[in-house]
Amino acid sequence: MSRLALSDTDKQARDWFVDTTKALGCDVVVDEMGNTFATRPGRRSDAAPIYAGSHLDTQPAAGRYDGILGVLAGVEMLKMLRDHHVETEYPIGVVNWTKFPISMVSSGVWAEDITVEKAHGLQEVGGGAATMVSELKRIGYLGNVPASYRSTPMTAHFELHIEQGPILEAEQQKIGVVQGVQAYKWFSIEVVGRGTTPFSARADALLLAAKLIAHSNRVASKHAALASTGILTLSPGSVNTVPGQVRFSLDVRAARDEIVEAVEAELKHDFAVLANGGSVDAEGSPQGSQQQLPLSVTWMTDFESPAVLFHQDCIDSVRAAAKSVLGDDRLYRDMTSGAGHDSVYTSKRCPTSMIFVPSRNGISHHPEEWTSPEDCALGAEHHNEAAEHVLKASRAVLKILDEPLVLLIGRVQVLKGHVCLLIDRVLSLVPVVVSNIRVAKALASKVGCGHGLSCMVASENSLLLKLLRIHVSLHGGSGKKADCILGVGLLHSCKGEGGTICTRESHLLGGALDEAGDSGVGSGDQRCTEVGICVIEGTSVLVL
Repeated sequence: MSRLALSDTDKQARDWFVDTTKALGCDVVVDEMGNTFATRPGRRSDAAPIYAGSHLDTQPAAGRYDGILGVLAGVEMLKMLRDHHVETEYPIGVVNWTKFPISMVSSGVWAEDITVEKAHGLQEVGGGAATMVSELKRIGYLGNVPASYRSTPMTAHFELHIEQGPILEAEQQKIGVVQGVQAYKWFSIEVVGRGTTPFSARADALLLAAKLIAHSNRVASKHAALASTGILTLSPGSVNTVPGQVRFSLDVRAARDEIVEAVEAELKHDFAVLANGGSVDAEGSPQGSQQQLPLSVTWMTDFESPAVLFHQDCIDSVRAAAKSVLGDDRLYRDMTSGAGHDSVYTSKRCPTSMIFVPSRNGISHHPEEWTSPEDCALGAEHHNEAAEHVLKASRAVLKILDEPLVLLIGRVQVLKGHVCLLIDRVLSLVPVVVSNIRVAKALASKVGCGHGLSCMVASENSLLLKLLRIHVSLHGGSGKKADCILGVGLLHSCKGEGGTICTRESHLLGGALDEAGDSGVGSGDQRCTEVGICVIEGTSVLVL
């Protein structure tokens, strides 16, 4: 697909984002860079929102996951909050960052690292007359709010993204815990020679440019860096004319700033030697020449981004969420991003981290870019839990339903008139029906800080019991001589809407756990809060 920034198709995607988030109860703000912030109010407003963010535009002839996954996961989070009547402690939202034509330019303006005047004056790729400000006006997304972290502050920023590399897939892992983003610099290199002159006086600018591009790759590899060229333009561009002028892009990136600087310094020296008629030996070293050829090489730095380390608390939260969601340390790994992301700039102004999911064959910026639906869903679940874990911003509260309500859980219909205890994590947001307000409040008090249960619906009773046990061990003092947190009654079959018990199995979770995972507290302990699990049409539903 192709949805270039500030194109008509990008406008359609932006309109969809605005309409959808407004319908979900969000306040929508567009700043002077076209960055669009959709914010859902929380119970309190004395802290800035936490945002999920990325971008909806694409590269030319690209895939449908780069950037888009992060925004859609955020929108889905808002839908779950709305559908399950969750009131978060603080505001939470989603941001769609603007590109044109330089990656991350609008988040750079938001961070006040790039001036709005410079950004507005950027011209479209290919030398057209359109500028960023003219295109923002044309599609109606030149907002009147200053593009600055001061005007639209954030408590934290999380970005779910495809890996754009082969590591997770090759290692059969599901989540990348991103530590930071490597350093990189973008250059425009201009080579000037002589074209339409007698053969003996010609200096082929394209031939030299080809040598420079090949040599840049050799030098970068020697330093454990990367160098690539994505744009090449010739002048005059005629079939039977030797190019007298060539411009090409050069992207140099590495894990550390000093490596990028070393590659740049070496290439500038070597390019000058090659432009003077020198050559490259078998080991890739340039050999000097005194030919004094009429060729020149000029460097221009277009963009640079130092290596970035994300906020350690956010990294720890992403890792903890991976452990919680996956349950197996072998399924996730620490990673450094090889590509630039808007999180590079948000990290300068607020705690930030990223989550990677696998890319098939490592392909990105291409129609074959693909991430499985299962990995997308897992990434979204992990992303939302990480955001809640670090700031408690999306903690749900006990909410008494003032009006009759019918809740649908799978195929199970639970009728009106109950108190709804909503879980503390955005990842599931499945409501638990509580038949007694006092019991609900007691449970919330025991677990602490308004927390509910980690997961309420599972395909099997055994899985649900396992999830409950994990939750109790995390939140209920596992291994301590503490009160029992939950008594669980497994009802192995039920008939009818109300549920008829056929067999019952009891478990006590929390307190002093034995090797089997059940509590050593006696079944007659009066401190135990008991829950029942009913099975109706194959779906486990927790009922207090």
